[in-house]
Amino acid sequence: TLPSFGIANITLEGRMQFVMKPLTDVIPCVEAVQFAFINPPKFDLDFTGIVAIANANAITNKIVNVVEESLTSMMVLPNRMLIKLDPFCKILNAYTPPLGVARITAVNGGDFANINKTFGKDDIPDIYLEISLGDRKCKTKTIVDCVDPRWDESMDFVLSGYDQKLNIKAYDAKDSLLDTNHVVGVAEIAAGELILSGGKKNVRVPLQVKHVNTGAYIALNFELCPLISSPKSYENPLKSSNDLGGLMTIIVIQAHKLPIPKEEAATFVNVTCGMKKFTTGVVAYVPEYDGLPGCDVLNPFYDTIFEVPLDLEMLMKKIPSVVFELVNGEKQILGKLEVPYSEFIASPNTTTIESRQIGDAGAHLDFHITINGIKPASVIKSSAVFEQAKPGIRSTEEAKIDSPQNVRTINSQPTLVDENADTSKLHITMVSGQGFKTTKKRFVKDIPDVYCVVKFGSSPKTWRTSTIKDNELPIWN
Repeated sequence: TLPSFGIANITLEGRMQFVMKPLTDVIPCVEAVQFAFINPPKFDLDFTGIVAIANANAITNKIVNVVEESLTSMMVLPNRMLIKLDPFCKILNAYTPPLGVARITAVNGGDFANINKTFGKDDIPDIYLEISLGDRKCKTKTIVDCVDPRWDESMDFVLSGYDQKLNIKAYDAKDSLLDTNHVVGVAEIAAGELILSGGKKNVRVPLQVKHVNTGAYIALNFELCPLISSPKSYENPLKSSNDLGGLMTIIVIQAHKLPIPKEEAATFVNVTCGMKKFTTGVVAYVPEYDGLPGCDVLNPFYDTIFEVPLDLEMLMKKIPSVVFELVNGEKQILGKLEVPYSEFIASPNTTTIESRQIGDAGAHLDFHITINGIKPASVIKSSAVFEQAKPGIRSTEEAKIDSPQNVRTINSQPTLVDENADTSKLHITMVSGQGFKTTKKRFVKDIPDVYCVVKFGSSPKTWRTSTIKDNELPIWN
């Protein structure tokens, strides 16, 4: 018999983000829940059988890599899993757009060490950086024979959460077949920490090897650039492959009147945009679910979001059309639909939300396409302003945490910021509180003295309001 193997345990470790929207006045008070890992989780598999006995690292590493890639494409930001608590919840109301585009500039590095050699001169390092956020990875040029390299290179990443981590690796480049590039330092820092560290002000990030400081560092600066409806940024040539010109968002919502027997339904939608190809999940007939709300396989909900960064490779050619292909089973193509770039760029706010016929048998497909440019951000600073309140008197408290605010939500629909709007400050107003309880003691009543502490992102900085004394219903406004 052939040897066999299996998986005994799967371990995932990481922080998750839960988004509960839109709100409703019917219990459980939200129509949908979305969840994702903020950063790629630590992942481990325990194998059984021949793989475990042989300790076959090559096999296990390959399996782990495949699973990690699949997991990242499904539920690591910006990709989120969606669970509808209301089967008729509209995906456009549940959709959470990106915060903007994080523009990271690798300014310079310092204090890299020479490599001592037994024979000949010491090897002065040739340093380049590899920086990643989410599933996008960028590289700087290599600075040859320099322990204090300077790059002054920017790179763009779509940012979906302030706690997303920027992963940095510094390499010493080698041009010999016998001597490969090797890591001379690594670091990670949350996007929120860079924002609160001063925006365009250079932030020194120390490098480590195996959790031990090497003494070397790199200097970064950070801008959070809002997404706008203007096409200027993606109609102008990009400088390098590290730059982005904008973002295209494609949402496959629902199909209607599929011309097939429901017992044979196993449909999905392929989406093609230039060289980029995506596929929705499969909606198949399950007898136990037949007739339940939202489970009509002949009018299936796909509710899948694809975000396509407009990079140099895509913009070197004309921005392509978006092609939808409705498929049943493995080979049955029910229809194709092409939406040219000239059409959705001419739509109001460069957004197209339509239901169109797909194929010749009467089926229709609901979809959403929007294309956004990038507005360069202004210098971001970090500060907090509070008015001093008098004890026991109604006080005014306003925390001004400087940070770009690129999307405002009105009636659960994302609205892009006007190009001329001031996006450099996030204003937080502490209004009031309730539900605080008076503590009964033996001889007196202890009425609470209440204050609030504000924390933003992963920064250790906090801002505190004044204290409202002897009040169960404190008001700060």
